[in-house]
Amino acid sequence: MTARRFRADIDIHVSPRIGWQVLTDFTAFEVWNPLLRRVIGKPKAGSLLRLHVVRQLGSDETVAMPARVRVCREEVEIAWGGGVRGLLDVHHYFRLVKTATGVRLEHGEDFTGVLVPLLWPILGKRVRHENYVALNEAFRRRCEEVKAGLSTRA
Repeated sequence: MTARRFRADIDIHVSPRIGWQVLTDFTAFEVWNPLLRRVIGKPKAGSLLRLHVVRQLGSDETVAMPARVRVCREEVEIAWGGGVRGLLDVHHYFRLVKTATGVRLEHGEDFTGVLVPLLWPILGKRVRHENYVALNEAFRRRCEEVKAGLSTRA
């Protein structure tokens, strides 16, 4: 089976509790998240989500996509995905790994299925490593704001 994988990690000096709070406060994404401008739904395994993803980093234009929460382990991992397994399946994950000084966010996305090679010229234009890095940096800043008590929405 053909696959494309992206992953970008970042270490943050906050507790897993704060990281989890930021990851699962979907209503605040529009405040801090440069890629996922809105997520409608509940952070609960099996829940349906409506993702509003920017078409291009720095743009306000979004495209809405359905997804289902596949994994939701408090203070550890939230993952969602969609598509048709075997044809084109997308699995987007955020894992919080406790470190000596805080947490490491492991953030990635896996594209699998027989249609990946055919659709990659289109998908690959939108899925770029710098997008993952930008989201991770924004997540770090948001976590630090929450830790410092500067955020009024988390």
